[in-house]
Amino acid sequence: MPLLTMMSSFSPRYVSGDTAPINTVLPAITGTATVGSVLTCGTGTWTGKEVITYAYQWYKGASAISGETANTYTIISADIGSIISCTVTATNSIAAVSASATGITINPVIPAGAIIMYNGTNPAISGWSRYAAADDLYIKGTATQGEIATTAVASVGSWSFSMSISTTGAHTASTGYKFTQSLTAGGITAVTSNPAGDHSHSLSYSSSSTAARPFSTGVTLLKASTDQTTFPTNTIHINDSNRGVSWSQKVASTDFRYIKGDASTPTDYANVAIDVSATSGSSGTHSHLLGGQRSSGSPPGQLFNPGSTTGQAHTHPGVSNNIRLNRINGKINKMWIAASADKAYSNTIVMFDGTLSSLPSYWKVCDGTAGTVNMSTFFLGYSNSSATAHDTTTTNTVTVASSSTSSSWTHTHATTTNTSSSVPAGTTGHQSASYSHTHTVTGTATVSAYEPGSIKLAFIQYIP
Repeated sequence: MPLLTMMSSFSPRYVSGDTAPINTVLPAITGTATVGSVLTCGTGTWTGKEVITYAYQWYKGASAISGETANTYTIISADIGSIISCTVTATNSIAAVSASATGITINPVIPAGAIIMYNGTNPAISGWSRYAAADDLYIKGTATQGEIATTAVASVGSWSFSMSISTTGAHTASTGYKFTQSLTAGGITAVTSNPAGDHSHSLSYSSSSTAARPFSTGVTLLKASTDQTTFPTNTIHINDSNRGVSWSQKVASTDFRYIKGDASTPTDYANVAIDVSATSGSSGTHSHLLGGQRSSGSPPGQLFNPGSTTGQAHTHPGVSNNIRLNRINGKINKMWIAASADKAYSNTIVMFDGTLSSLPSYWKVCDGTAGTVNMSTFFLGYSNSSATAHDTTTTNTVTVASSSTSSSWTHTHATTTNTSSSVPAGTTGHQSASYSHTHTVTGTATVSAYEPGSIKLAFIQYIP
């Protein structure tokens, strides 16, 4: 073998990078930042003397998670709201060097089936679809699996109402009764004016077929088709306080309002009345108490009966009540419009159309236990004042407006001939006249059992 070759064969061997490990690309975490998901920590890119081995340590905030030294980590509910990161230590024969991956914040899962209000028309966002099942139906809470998504399309319950009509129609007979010839024993004094004609009517009722509605707001509803980690921008959140940045409170313009499904931008609706009409019974017959009297003669002070009356019966056709349902059995909660896509914050409440038993443990059914708002059997509403307390209960209340038309009431008395021996024979009479009058109508209504058309949904509350 030539010397040069031999020398070449035995010359020293130099390898580029005979150094401690040097990180050129930081480690990175992959996976979904939700409870139950598995995160994987990549090694990143390293140079240096081979062979390099890698070790891992997972951190919650600044604290190492005991025993978590594999390249994967399964997120638990206690991690929600924390930053999870990992550190990779690269080791070769020269040294051990560490580099850390950028941490990720763990958000709660927003479960498939969660329903949220949207402050606009359907935005067609991936993972969310419009919940049309609630269109024109009021949202009522339930904690019973079998009741979820059940509807009462027709209004249920019944009204109880009554009307009373005042006594009115009085008039006086100022000209009284008179004899048609002079009396030999003295004149007849003018008849004292006597009230006559006060009367009331019986009433029979009928009501319109219009379904009563409370003050309400129609809102587009979006349902999560798969598990999510954030709510879309411009969604309306139920929470006792403002948790997001630059969020604004939704406040009603008139009275408390209740939420119903709609297909368009949030729209306010006035309350809708049930009209109750009444037909009055026939009434009005009356008599005068006094006729004429002698001022002298025998016997002095004798009274003369004016005789029987004729029919003055009449009806009032325009008797009515207008009954408006203002409030229903509901819970008034604070609502906030999200300025951007955001996570579920502590105490966030959403509707739910899914299987309750499959919910993550940190989503609690709103039945009044475990710190939740009790939405069972209550309708969802919000206030016209930002100062109204979260979780305020309302009950069915109504206003009643009553009215009645007047009647032109013509009445007459029969002509009576007096043949008494104590006074000269003669006739008495009474003029005819019309007396228009209006009765005061008083109406009351009870609607404790009445509800508008509704859909039942579970309400769930995020409690870490």
